[in-house]
Amino acid sequence: GLPDMTARKDLFLFYLRNRPFDRRLNLNELVFLSQGFTNSDIEFICNEAAKHAIKNEKSSMDLEDFFVVINQFIPSVTEEMIKKYNEFKRLGVV
Repeated sequence: GLPDMTARKDLFLFYLRNRPFDRRLNLNELVFLSQGFTNSDIEFICNEAAKHAIKNEKSSMDLEDFFVVINQFIPSVTEEMIKKYNEFKRLGVV
């Protein structure tokens, strides 16, 4: 299944390690905004937020960088895919 809130927070912390980011960055907000995102989605968002910060000549990533990326991002798993997975799970296929 998809990462829950705790897993998403851990993933953000993992992908932000060794990267300059504003320590006031509200990880809980990122976790909320990334509902339905996969591990790969979160990795991509962190990479793109870093690129956005560099492009804007910032010394560290902040919430604005993540907002820009997340607002333009389409998650790799759709609601329809989740429904089908849950149906297969209910039927004992997975």
